[in-house]
Amino acid sequence: MAEQNRDIKKFVTRAILFALPFLLVIFAEVIFLPIDAFTFRVWEAAEVGALGKALLPGTYYPTLHIIKNEVGDLGPHTKYAVKRNVVWNTDQFGYRTENSTTTPEVVIVGDSTIVGTGLSQPDILSEVLQKKTGLATYPLAASGIDQFLASPRFINHPPKVVVLASIERSIVNTPMAPYSGLSGKLKTFVRDFAQTKFVAALRPVTIFVDRLLKQNMYHYFKARIESVMVPSSLLVYNTPKPMLFLQGDAANLPVPNTDTNRVAQSLKQLKILLAARGIRFIFLPVPDKEDIYWQYMPAKKQPIFLPQLIKELKANGVEVVDTQAIFSEELAKNQTQLYQTDDTHWNAAGVELTAEALARMLKP
Repeated sequence: MAEQNRDIKKFVTRAILFALPFLLVIFAEVIFLPIDAFTFRVWEAAEVGALGKALLPGTYYPTLHIIKNEVGDLGPHTKYAVKRNVVWNTDQFGYRTENSTTTPEVVIVGDSTIVGTGLSQPDILSEVLQKKTGLATYPLAASGIDQFLASPRFINHPPKVVVLASIERSIVNTPMAPYSGLSGKLKTFVRDFAQTKFVAALRPVTIFVDRLLKQNMYHYFKARIESVMVPSSLLVYNTPKPMLFLQGDAANLPVPNTDTNRVAQSLKQLKILLAARGIRFIFLPVPDKEDIYWQYMPAKKQPIFLPQLIKELKANGVEVVDTQAIFSEELAKNQTQLYQTDDTHWNAAGVELTAEALARMLKP
C-alpha cells in the first residue's frame, strides 16, 4: 500500500512538472503580453469568455484601448487577407464606445455589424451617426433587445430612440422580443447578480481568470497549423474586386412568408412595448453581402425577403430603414464598394450611407 502511494505521488509530481512550463507560458501571456498578442482581430482579444459572460456587464472587457493591424474574418491566413489598422476603445460597461459618461439619446442595439468589426473606432455606425446628428449615441452591441430592456441604466434613463439592427441572415432566427419564462428569469437573475457591488469588486480577478480560460495562444497556433494542414474552402467571386463570401447562393434562398410575418409581428409588439416607455423604435436590417452583390452569385437572383419584410413592417406602423434599396442604388450608380473584401461586414462607405439614412429619420 505504501509503495502504491509512492507511485501515485511520483506520477502526480511528474504530471505537474510536465505541465508547469505550459502553465507558466499561459500565465506569462496574460500577465506580460498585450491582450491581442495571439489574435488576428481585436474582436477575439476583447470579447469576454464563458466566465466573463456571467460576471461582467458587457460583451467586451471594460476600459480597453487597443491599436492593431488586423485582417477580415473570412480568409485570415490566405492571400486574400487585407491588413487594416484599427483602434478599439471600450467603456466601463464593456461596449465599444467612449460616450458612456453621458445619458444617450439614441441607443443602437445590434450584432457585430454595429460593433464595427474590421472598422476603426471613428468609422463605426454609432460614432458616425452622433457626428451627423449631434445626438449622444450608444452602441449596445453585440447584444440583444433583452439586454436593453433589462438594463437598469436604460430603465432609469430611457433614450429617446432605440434602433434595433440585425444582419439579414440572422433576422429570422434572432429573438425580436424580450425573453420570458423560466430561462428568461434565470438570465435576468444572473445579469442582476453581475451588477452587484460584490461582483464588481472582484472584476479584476474575473478578467484575469477569464483570459486564462480563453486560451488565446492555443487557439492562435491551432488556427495557424490548420491553415497549413487543412485545404481552405473559400467562396471567391469576381466582383469589381475579388471578394470573399460567407454563404454564396445559400444566403439568397427564399424565406417562407410565415417567417416574414412572424418577424414583422414581433417587431410590432416591440414597438408597442418601447412606446409605453416613451421610446421611439426604428428597425435597421443590414443586407447580407451576397444580397447586394447578387449579380455576381451563380444563381444571379436577388432575394426578396427584405422588401417583403419592410412592406409588412410599414403596414404595421414600424419605422424601418430600407438599406437594401439604398445599397443597391449606390452600387448601381457609382460602383461604390460597400463591404470589406475579406470580411462579412460592411466598410466605412456602407456605414456612411446607413448613417445618412438614419440621420434623415432623426431630424426634428
